Amino acid sequence: MKDAHLSIRIPTELDRALERRATADAAPKSQLVREAVSRYLDPPPSGTSPDGSTPRRPTGRMLAERWPTLPHLERADADALASDISDAKASLPDPCPPWE
Repeated sequence: MKDAHLSIRIPTELDRALERRATADAAPKSQLVREAVSRYLDPPPSGTSPDGSTPRRPTGRMLAERWPTLPHLERADADALASDISDAKASLPDPCPPWE
């Protein structure tokens, strides 16, 4: 499948900024514009940087590093939560097979 072509007009200042960025990144201007349009139409989830340098999903290592800084439940609260989850699970009806 061939790529589509698009011609646009942009202000001179924007073109100069695009040229500087393309030179700094050693990338064609068209590539930068494609990436910018892609991010505009499908923005990354919150928590990611605009340049995409932060992974969209946290890795196990990232979570392990954050674990000590996260709030933790006291033992009694954790037991109460586990009991609530167990009670809620027991109160759910059995699922019906999808072919019925």
